[in-house]
Amino acid sequence: MKDNYKELNKMSAPREVDRHHRLEKRINDISKVIKDPDPWGVNISSRDRVDDLEKRIDEIENQIDKLNGRIDGLNYLIKQVIK
Repeated sequence: MKDNYKELNKMSAPREVDRHHRLEKRINDISKVIKDPDPWGVNISSRDRVDDLEKRIDEIENQIDKLNGRIDGLNYLIKQVIK
């Protein structure tokens, strides 16, 4: 008669319980993501990227203000021509 327990025990893969190695790997991965999140595709942005975006937004706001001033000037000129 076969011993089913021994048969199942042969089938199961030996498990290595090395929680410290897995924890260390996890901590290293998290520190890599914190240092440079852009290549990892996480939902946080690097500080440099946010600063660049803020700078671009400021430049675009200045350009919009200049264009609005030109539009107002052209609007004034058109009204003067119509009168």
